[in-house]
Amino acid sequence: MPDLCGNLISVRKLTSKGFNVCFSGRQCFITKADRTFACATEHLGLYKLDISDSALQVCEGKQPECIHVWHNRLGHRDPNVIKEMDKRGTVKNLSIKPCSVLKTCECCLKAKMTRKPLPRKSETVSTEVHDLIHTDICGPMQTVTPGGNRYFMTMIDDCSKHCTVYLLKHKSEASIKIKEYVKYVQTRFGKTPKIIRSDRGGEYSAAELQNFLKHEGIQMQMAAPYTPQQNGRAERKNWYLTEMTRSMLIDANMPNKYWGEALLTANHLQNRLPASGEYITPQE
Repeated sequence: MPDLCGNLISVRKLTSKGFNVCFSGRQCFITKADRTFACATEHLGLYKLDISDSALQVCEGKQPECIHVWHNRLGHRDPNVIKEMDKRGTVKNLSIKPCSVLKTCECCLKAKMTRKPLPRKSETVSTEVHDLIHTDICGPMQTVTPGGNRYFMTMIDDCSKHCTVYLLKHKSEASIKIKEYVKYVQTRFGKTPKIIRSDRGGEYSAAELQNFLKHEGIQMQMAAPYTPQQNGRAERKNWYLTEMTRSMLIDANMPNKYWGEALLTANHLQNRLPASGEYITPQE
C-alpha cells in the first residue's frame, strides 16, 4: 500500500450524510441533489480526491478557526507567514485551531497565475527575401516634424533584416504605404511578399487593405490579442531606431522636431551595418 499523505474518506459516512458515490472506470464522483461536489481519480489502488473548496463541504476536519479561515481573513496571505505570526504572538486574538484538511487555495491559484513565457526565437525562419514582412507603427510622438508627421511605420524583411521606414501624419495612411511597399518590391525585385505580419491595430484590419492583400495573394498574419511579443521583430526594430535617433539628435544638439529626418538617417545606417550574427549587411 502506498504511503498516505492525507486523510481517508469513508464512503459509508458520505452516504449516511445523503451523498451519492459513483465509481466509473478510474473516476469517482461525489454528488448530492444533482450537484457534483468532488471527484477523485484512481492512483495506486486508491482514489485520490481532487481537492477544491466545494470538495471540502463533504470532508470532516475543517475547523471554524483553522488555517484556511485565517488565510481568507488576512487577504490570502501565505499560510506559513500566518503560522509564524501565531507562533511569535505578534497578533492579538490570533488562535489557529488544528485542521486535518490539506488543500490549495483555488482563489490564490487563479489570482496569481501567470502566462507561460513565449519562445525566445521564432520556430519558423524564412529562407528567401520578401517571404515574410514584419510591420509595426510607432507613435504618436510628442513633437510633430516640420512635415506634420507624428508616426512612423517599419516594414522589415525577415530574411535579410532590411527595413523600410515611412513617416505618417495619421495611422490611416498605413494602408497606402503598405500598398506602395508591395508595388515597389514587385517592380524592383519581381517578387510579391507572401506574408505580412503585424499586431492587431485597426489600421491593419481595414477592409480596403484586406481586399488589396487578398487580390495580391498576400497572407495577413496578426498577433494574438495583448501579445505584442509575437510581433517582436518589429517591436525591437522600433526600439533600436528610436534609441539611435535620440542619440543622434542629442549629439548634434538639434531640436526634437527633426526626429523624422534623424530616424530616416538611422534606418539608412542600420541597413548598411551588419545585423547581429550576420556577415553581410541587410542592404547587400
